[in-house]
Amino acid sequence: VLKIKVDITQQIKKTIEQLTNNLNHPSLHNKNIKCKKADNLFSIRVNKQYRILYFVLPFTMFALAGFTNALNLIDGLDGLAGSVSIIILSTFLYIGYINQDQLIIILTSTTITALCAFMLFNWNPASIFMGDSGSLFLGFIISLVAVISIQYIHPITILYLAAIPILDTIVVSIRRIRKGLYPFSPDKTHIHHILLNFFGKTVE
Repeated sequence: VLKIKVDITQQIKKTIEQLTNNLNHPSLHNKNIKCKKADNLFSIRVNKQYRILYFVLPFTMFALAGFTNALNLIDGLDGLAGSVSIIILSTFLYIGYINQDQLIIILTSTTITALCAFMLFNWNPASIFMGDSGSLFLGFIISLVAVISIQYIHPITILYLAAIPILDTIVVSIRRIRKGLYPFSPDKTHIHHILLNFFGKTVE
């Protein structure tokens, strides 16, 4: 969203410069023709930006809500959501550090610090749990930082950084739909459950 705003601002500045050049062009002697051409040029460029904005805003909201719930869905084992969040946030912390983005640094470092203290009591066997509120909060923080980081990294890179929660949610949802179940109904078909069964361990 921030990148789109910056792009729109830069595009408007370029458009104004082009309008000025067009208005001062010696071949244009009729003032009505100048204004008409300038207005058409401006309206075409602005319309293109708004068409992109109409797609970006809904997609951004979908991505925020989707990853927020994705991290909540992988919170099925002691310390799993917290440890995955620390790994993802540490990567974004490095991105914020090398680009000197204070907002990313503050959001990631404070969340990582809180998670490190929390993991002392959440590791198996856990004495405290984050619950839905904690996992949803972590998912929202990560997705928010990811949106801010788009101005420094390619959007596809974010899919690699957050691959575990995203892939787990997609695979589990497809498997449930094929069985005729609700996509968000609870079961033990997540990636971490499959790995536990593979290594001969069980979880209640």
